[in-house]
Amino acid sequence: MVTEPLNAIQLELLKMFAYTTSQQQLLEIKALLSDYFAQQADKDLEQVIQRKKRASKAAFEAVLAQVPNVPPDEWDRLGD
Repeated sequence: MVTEPLNAIQLELLKMFAYTTSQQQLLEIKALLSDYFAQQADKDLEQVIQRKKRASKAAFEAVLAQVPNVPPDEWDRLGD
């Protein structure tokens, strides 16, 4: 099994959890992290919504029309 080194956020969380002394503190920290990641997901969703508003089927088809109509390479073919 290949393991990746811990990133800066993971290291900071380990330091923070080293001082967590109660179940209540653990729950509060988990709630803070959950709120943070929920906010990030909301931001990402808003970006997707804004991009969708700028998109159109005509623009998609115009870009798609520029793709050459050739068979895919052997490694990129779907199975039978």
